[in-house]
Amino acid sequence: MIKRIFALSVLCVLMLSVFGQEGVDSLYQKLENSKTDSGKVKALSEITIYLYRHNQFQKTINYADSAIEIGNKLGNTKYTVIPLSFKSSAYYDLGQREKAVKAARQAMSVAEECDCPDEKGRSFITYADILNKDTRFDSSIIYYEKALEALEEGSTDKAHAYNNISIAYSEKGFYYKSLDYLLKALEFYRENDMEYAEATALNNLGEKYRQNDDHANAIKYLKMSIDISSKVGDTVQIGRAMGNLGLAYNEILKTDSAKKYLIKALDINNSVNRMYGKTVAHSNLASFYSDIDQPDKAFQHLEKVLEYSQKLGIKRGLYYGNLGLGRAFYMKEQYDSALKHIKEAHMLVKDFDDERLKVGVYEGYHDVYKELGLYDSSLFYYEKFVAIDDSLEDAIRKSRIDELSLKFEAEQKEKENAVLKTENLKAQKESDKKTMIIWVSVAIVFILTILVILQYRFNKSKSELNERLLNTNKKIAQKNEELKKLNEVKNRMLSIVGHDVKGPLGSISSLLKLINSGELTTDQEKEFLQDLESETSKTSMLLENLLHWTKSQFDGLEVHLDERELKVAVDHIVSLYENPIRKKKIIVENAVDAKDTAIVDKQLLDLILRNLISNAIKYVYEGGKIRFESHRKEGMVQLKVIDNGMGMAREKIDTLFAKSSSTLGANDEKGTGLGLVLTKDAVEECGGSLKVESEKGKGSTFILELPLPSNH
Repeated sequence: MIKRIFALSVLCVLMLSVFGQEGVDSLYQKLENSKTDSGKVKALSEITIYLYRHNQFQKTINYADSAIEIGNKLGNTKYTVIPLSFKSSAYYDLGQREKAVKAARQAMSVAEECDCPDEKGRSFITYADILNKDTRFDSSIIYYEKALEALEEGSTDKAHAYNNISIAYSEKGFYYKSLDYLLKALEFYRENDMEYAEATALNNLGEKYRQNDDHANAIKYLKMSIDISSKVGDTVQIGRAMGNLGLAYNEILKTDSAKKYLIKALDINNSVNRMYGKTVAHSNLASFYSDIDQPDKAFQHLEKVLEYSQKLGIKRGLYYGNLGLGRAFYMKEQYDSALKHIKEAHMLVKDFDDERLKVGVYEGYHDVYKELGLYDSSLFYYEKFVAIDDSLEDAIRKSRIDELSLKFEAEQKEKENAVLKTENLKAQKESDKKTMIIWVSVAIVFILTILVILQYRFNKSKSELNERLLNTNKKIAQKNEELKKLNEVKNRMLSIVGHDVKGPLGSISSLLKLINSGELTTDQEKEFLQDLESETSKTSMLLENLLHWTKSQFDGLEVHLDERELKVAVDHIVSLYENPIRKKKIIVENAVDAKDTAIVDKQLLDLILRNLISNAIKYVYEGGKIRFESHRKEGMVQLKVIDNGMGMAREKIDTLFAKSSSTLGANDEKGTGLGLVLTKDAVEECGGSLKVESEKGKGSTFILELPLPSNH
């Protein structure tokens, strides 16, 4: 049977190469006859698509480049999207993944610039296909859904998106959702006589049945895929279906048939030099030989899997290759080599968010450690293997139950609609019989209805009017409350400007007059200049706090979160307060860990640190000490500002963050009561918290907690 199918596929390919040559010749003729650049770029795009579908990948790239060059010359980006998309697919099949990704992203970028839904959809599908092959299924589903949203109904590419998204959902364990998308694609392909695409969908349908352990239907649909692929000469699809057919036969222990189909699949992929297909074919054969206890034959295929996966950048291929080598070495009782490759697989599996991959690693550790006599390690990994295997079974069972529930609800809804339809028909028949009686009563009913409607409208109008009046009163009350708050803000701001700003400005004016008088000695002038700088700095900070507070009251704070180094931030703010620190002879220690960072707005972090250090300086005695230190705790980083100053009583801590809370400092320094209020608001806007520990006469500790970056 397999010889007949393979011979038929070869014959069809040879025949199609003749007819295909006529097809491509007509396209070349069309290109030659094109008199305009727009005509040439369309012909080049058609040739690009033809060459890719006939597995001539390097030629695909060459003609795509020509089409792109003319499209760019015309300044029409629409002409370049399709060539870029097929160029990306050709690069991937040649094993040049980085170039494939670059071309796919360029296609998406160009498609965004033009109002061309079909081209945009094709670019999304191309990129999603790469993600699918990279086994990044969550990401591929996002781009397939973008393609489905962009493409118009009845589009061929929309059917392709249905077909390919079904693969991603199948890998995620959503069997019925996957099947639903696949059947949509298959229906479209059959209605439009798209046999090459129908063969792909039938292959995927066979895979669904194989994954669901329905091997009879799996073999049936995979053979149908091979027959149609042979008819249309799709060599790549013949290779895919034969590989899956070999896996199906292997699972029902028909090893001779499995071996023949798996070898033919490899031969076909070698003939078209499709690296991704060769990787899959070698992986399938390695698994087959391991299953029949022939590790030596598995080795040569596993080496190829590692070689091709490295070239393609497929980490999951490297994982399966190393895990397969670990299994093969275990079968040959070379346990050290087995352990080495299992560890390689374990390192790779950490890059995937897929618990299923850990099962093979844990099982491998368990088997090898058991043979090495390391029973504690063997038991440890056996327990992890059982735990994760059970959780996966539960997850799969739950996803199946969820999908079955949705399907059941849909079917129930259809049944309910059918019952309602039947009841409506029955009611219609009864209504026809009573028509005469109804017409006699129509006049009376009509009059009563009019009266009821009028009464209803009157009551409704009255109710709506009352409701509108109530809403208006609520809005007026709300506006009054807002005006009251704004008036409080205004009065508070005028109070601060009139009292707390006026004082420092008067001091600055007096100092300037003394300096300008010329009556001061050099030392006195230097001392006054330092006082002037200190007063200016305090007034500047007061105004900045006032502006931040006023803006927060009117508009709220603008927050731009980013990763910030805390030690650098502390050093910067401390440098701004050198004069008051020197004047009070304060010792400042920055013991913050240089590696500690936080997710915080830069401007707000500066505001927080300025107010905390200003507060510490204010309440520390001359010769006192201020220390900054950091600690990590449960996803947060703590920044502590510790001083040995005046400290405060419990009742003062309870009112510390009230707007009117301000006390004199160690040297009778005054404050506005705004600094710590603003600080607490700023911390909370950044997703953090601020708390205080203090004891009167023993100093205070302000503890600032901010979120750690996700990579910590």
